[in-house]
Amino acid sequence: CVGASGTVQALQEIMLAQGMDEVITHSKLKRLQKQAMLADHLEELDIEGLTLERALVFPSGLSILIAIFELLEIDAMTLAGGALREGLVYEMVDELRQNDIRARTICSVQSRYQLDCQYGEQVATLAGKLLEQAGGDEWIAEPQGKVLLETTAKLHEIGLTIDFKKGGEHSAYLLQNLDLPGYTRAQKFFIGEIARRYREQLSSLPEQHAISGTSAKRVL
Repeated sequence: CVGASGTVQALQEIMLAQGMDEVITHSKLKRLQKQAMLADHLEELDIEGLTLERALVFPSGLSILIAIFELLEIDAMTLAGGALREGLVYEMVDELRQNDIRARTICSVQSRYQLDCQYGEQVATLAGKLLEQAGGDEWIAEPQGKVLLETTAKLHEIGLTIDFKKGGEHSAYLLQNLDLPGYTRAQKFFIGEIARRYREQLSSLPEQHAISGTSAKRVL
């Protein structure tokens, strides 16, 4: 399930600030509800990661979202890259609706930075084969792990357009800061950190919230 804008975005920012991953679940909502109930007045609301401009409307939005989770029996929700207006436009344009948004994002970045698409595809294919040999879906349980690995393989050389010696660092910066429709902020951070290490000795990943720690190490 995917949510957009407003309360959902505020919730994700709060969860990341408190060290949780970016997937919204009913248990996390109830946990935040308990934090909100500690305040007697809205002006006293003090939740780590909650901005002042969202504080006054956050409790009502949180309550509505909890009710939606319970009524529709939603297991988990993630944040969409856009909001309702982008979704309406997307649905109105046939050529956009018929293509995978992540595939379009990858093609757009490859074209903009003049990346070698054929080479990127070869790297992605090789990475996929190595993953299958290691155990495939049983080795990396989250479906997003394979998707993020493929994305990194196709875009990992983007930093070379700036500088060869520090290509990995520039790749990380660009992938983490570019607007990449179809990818969440946590996923962009993870992709960037994998790309940062592609030309250098592998080092441990920093804390990330895109996939589990075990899967992240196996992707690396």
